[in-house]
Amino acid sequence: MKKYILKSLAVLIFTCLAALTSCNQDAEGVKFDGDGLYSFASTQMNKEVTSDDNGIVKVPIYRGNKGAESSVSLSIDSKTVEAGLFTLSSSSITFAAGESVAYAELKFGSIEKLGATTKYTVVISLTDQTQLSPAGIGEINVIINRKLTWRSLGTGTYTSGLFEESWPQIVEKAEEGNVYR
Repeated sequence: MKKYILKSLAVLIFTCLAALTSCNQDAEGVKFDGDGLYSFASTQMNKEVTSDDNGIVKVPIYRGNKGAESSVSLSIDSKTVEAGLFTLSSSSITFAAGESVAYAELKFGSIEKLGATTKYTVVISLTDQTQLSPAGIGEINVIINRKLTWRSLGTGTYTSGLFEESWPQIVEKAEEGNVYR
């Protein structure tokens, strides 16, 4: 048993040493400069909206070089345009000098236009794909739904067939529609 442990330990040490000596110490990596390097932080953004949002969802867009003022063009998918519920406040976003983030404003008007349980997906894209940063995220799916306001209806008794037990359970109804939890 001791021989097996010693052999395993020797293989592990050899593997670690081989990995450490194989690193290239001279690699600097690639440096990117220029103004046209824009990207979204991820491919998806989830947003629950309330009346406090004033009919606007802000979507962050990032850039690598924050030296001078610059701008990037955006568009939304044709399905969203046809539905007519969401629009971009501007098809061009301007970054102020010294800032690395700017926000696209996705307008939907009144919160009353949104369904109580509907999830809306809006695809926003950078129009010029040559302006993408090395991250290469030039499109984002913004998933928007309405945040519900819950009102307690009382306490009921929940009986589980799986656990063969019962316990008190608060029952709530959304004020925006016939949705219960």
